[in-house]
Amino acid sequence: MADLRPDLAPAKKMFGAAAVVTRPGQAAVTTIVIVLSGAAAQFPEALNGLTVTEQHRAIDLTRADVPTIPTGTTITVSEGTDAGTYAVDGLIWQDGQMSRALVHRA
Repeated sequence: MADLRPDLAPAKKMFGAAAVVTRPGQAAVTTIVIVLSGAAAQFPEALNGLTVTEQHRAIDLTRADVPTIPTGTTITVSEGTDAGTYAVDGLIWQDGQMSRALVHRA
């Protein structure tokens, strides 16, 4: 049976940013990642005054480049408006091609 999932190369080319992924105890890997910026929190009027102290983001990585993303991994994005170093808090989901990690600025 053929794999019907779309190729990730066009998305990485359009939305990707160069990054260095460093997993605990392993060599750093240079790859292209897609940073998904966190949305601004919107609360009902009844909760007026409630604020967010730390905004989390998600980063998509290709499993061919980075097969595992344990907690404690750092991802240094070197270009774009989301450039900076992020720490992985956990894995949101993973399939045969990609992983999506929950991250915060380190």
